[in-house]
Amino acid sequence: MLSSGRACVAFILDKERPQRVKVPFYTCESLLDPLREGGVEVEYYRIDDQLMPVGISEPVEGELLILIDYFGVRGSALRELAIRLGPRALIDSTHSYFSGPPPAGHYGFNSARKFRGVPDGAFLFTKDGTQVDLPANEAVNGDHLILRTMGSGELVRNANRLHEERMSTALVGASALTQAMLHRLDHEDAREKRKENFTAAHAILRSYNHLRLDDPGSEGPLCYPLLMSDPVDLKPIHEAGIFAARYWPDVLVRAGNDRFPEDVSRTQRLVAFPIDQRYSPEETSERAWQLTRML
Repeated sequence: MLSSGRACVAFILDKERPQRVKVPFYTCESLLDPLREGGVEVEYYRIDDQLMPVGISEPVEGELLILIDYFGVRGSALRELAIRLGPRALIDSTHSYFSGPPPAGHYGFNSARKFRGVPDGAFLFTKDGTQVDLPANEAVNGDHLILRTMGSGELVRNANRLHEERMSTALVGASALTQAMLHRLDHEDAREKRKENFTAAHAILRSYNHLRLDDPGSEGPLCYPLLMSDPVDLKPIHEAGIFAARYWPDVLVRAGNDRFPEDVSRTQRLVAFPIDQRYSPEETSERAWQLTRML
């Protein structure tokens, strides 16, 4: 287990030494950081409004291709795609902690801290199944986690943002604190609660959603992705006590976004409705009904 998803990417780059990495334009800066730091050429590709790649082909020698399981709702389709594209296609499962390893012969990684309330931690899946042993991360604190227990307002969002900015691509393992916490958590219970909450949200929001979600909650997703036809102002949603995140504001200002207008539009139209294990299905349903009155 490494300290973060970006550390996992840095490890893969160090092992594979690609000249070029193909990534979707619809992604966060933290995925791009290790590529830029490693001096690797980045080639962007498109995804469609069903969160699947468009116009990609099997990467050639010297290339890697990153597939993203957005919000944890496209895992099965991406695993099938990775097999067709060959071993140079790797799967970013930072939104799908419970989905398990990628297909045999492929790299993959996830994120414990996005799901389990730990300060750092990401599981790296190597293509040959070997374990990676690195010194533990010592540059970590849990201040943002303490604040999170007191609510989900602006103070908590700012603390989470600052913690995110402090994460690095350094090749270190997860902290001792994270490893101890993960051993004490009931992961299956959290997975089941996320699946139940996803289903509760889908029952109410599906008629508004431009995303097809035929198998809702099969792997305990990160959130319920609600894709609207028009841009959504998140401010009144936050003021109502619903912490729906924006994925990803980086896209709106990233150089070259004029070539990816669909991604700019999707960033503005997608509401990442929370379904994590702190909520019951009844609370999730009530918040979903509340959200419909603001759409």
